[in-house]
Amino acid sequence: MKRPVVHFEIGCDDLSGTLNFYQEVFKWKGIAEGISAKIDAEGHGISGHITALGHDPHKYITFYIETDALQEDLEQLQAAGGEKILGPFPVGDGREFAWFKDPAGNMVGLITPLKPSVNPVSLVRDWFDKWETGNYQNLPITEDFEHTSPFGTISGRANYVQIVKDNEEKFLGHTFEIIDEIYSDGKACIFYRAIKNDHQLEVSEWHYFKGGLIHQIIAHYHIGEIRDDRRLKI
Repeated sequence: MKRPVVHFEIGCDDLSGTLNFYQEVFKWKGIAEGISAKIDAEGHGISGHITALGHDPHKYITFYIETDALQEDLEQLQAAGGEKILGPFPVGDGREFAWFKDPAGNMVGLITPLKPSVNPVSLVRDWFDKWETGNYQNLPITEDFEHTSPFGTISGRANYVQIVKDNEEKFLGHTFEIIDEIYSDGKACIFYRAIKNDHQLEVSEWHYFKGGLIHQIIAHYHIGEIRDDRRLKI
């Protein structure tokens, strides 16, 4: 991808005074968010932040280059004579950023793209589609995904996928019938029927979303006596 400049940041030691200055002179729209104030360009130019870190560097002006290969770019810029200052660190909206110095000593930022918002209904449909097609390696889940059911809690995407792999004959081959579903901010409750040959199971699941993916699932269902051939290898 091209690496455009998408963001700017102004460092200061007086957030309120600096923000008031730019609002008064340039009519910038600023919204305080902790140690920073978000500057909304409202579709004209790029947006940015005014930040009072509370430590060095107090006063700086930098811009951010968008990249979907942040770690690779850090390695390449260091090989070319640049210097990594900090990062990568996560941003609250799911992105990551880092700072570096170019050979002239200028501080510049790197930031990953903002992930497009995902319709939670589509996300749930994708979850069930991946199961029906056996494509569990690409489930729409976060790296710190957690699944809780009457069988216990499984933490971590890698651990979850490995358990599915070790128990494919039990997990795969189902079709799913969604009976009812309720969506709210950041979560959903799905009532569905899992069908495989002569075996049917009604399940209520709470799905919690984060960063455009499923972050946590809590499943409730009647399991009765667990047959030996249904037990998982955990």
